This record gives sequence, C-alpha cells and structure tokens, in this order.
Amino acid sequence: LDTLSEMVELRVSPTEKSFRVATQSPAGECEATVPDSSDMVEHFTSNATSQARYKLGMIRPGLQPRAVSRV
Repeated sequence: LDTLSEMVELRVSPTEKSFRVATQSPAGECEATVPDSSDMVEHFTSNATSQARYKLGMIRPGLQPRAVSRV
C-alpha cells in the first residue's frame, strides 16, 4: 500500500469473487486484489458488492501485524 495516501479503499465483490485493497496518492495508485481462489482465503462469502473508504491512519495499527507476519 502507498503510505503517502490519506485514504484506503476496501472492496468485496461477489461478481469478481475477490477482496481488494487500494490506495491513491500524488505518486499514483496502488491496489492489491485477492481472488477467492487464493491460498490466503479460507472462506469467501459475499451477496452484494461492498465498498468503503477509511483514513489510512485509523486502520494502520490493524495492518501492522499483517506486515510482520509476511516476513
């Protein structure tokens, strides 16, 4: 994710059968899409597309353990 971005967008889609995380800043756009068939996904259920934007600073503490676990 682009740490210069103020916002992060989360999207779950039943038609695309994926989870997407995206950021946007003056440097450009950055997005990571995880399909439901990925080994990272244990269970995927979505009856409707859901999209939300959050201030990255507010959810950054929740993303830290994910970054550490990938090392």
